[in-house]
Amino acid sequence: EKSYLFLRRLENRLQMIDEQQTHTLPEKKEPVYDEKLLPVWEVVILPNRSLLRQKISRRLQVMLDAGWIEEVEQLGCDRLQQAPQAGKALGYPQIIEYLNGLIPSREELISCIEKKTWQYAKRQYTWFRHQHPRATRIESPQSDDMEALQDWLVAEFRRILAGNESH
Repeated sequence: EKSYLFLRRLENRLQMIDEQQTHTLPEKKEPVYDEKLLPVWEVVILPNRSLLRQKISRRLQVMLDAGWIEEVEQLGCDRLQQAPQAGKALGYPQIIEYLNGLIPSREELISCIEKKTWQYAKRQYTWFRHQHPRATRIESPQSDDMEALQDWLVAEFRRILAGNESH
């Protein structure tokens, strides 16, 4: 619900900025999709890498404290390894290796899962770069405060618009 409210507030603030801009489109009865007439501005907001690493660590610790290893043990390593998707989900193969003695310590298990999760996160960054090559990329500040993040996003959009950055 917090995320939904955050996005609604952000949308309202961006609409206010948009209303301050002047837009003129030719009068036509059929929809116009020519980018020169109706430009599209793609913006990719990336999480701050340092903050993302911290979140990965915290989330992993919460999951382990909540009994993730015990859950895998109860499900049975053999059953998970045979499951086409479940046994391949982030962290599960490493926990299976840990339970089978292939990863010797809990600390090494944590390090291994954090590394695999970070590699997955980096692939998502790469995906956005390749799938949206013309997008303006902005990295969010190091903050979990939704109000501060919203203020920052609005200021960032204003800065970009004021600089007439091509979009």
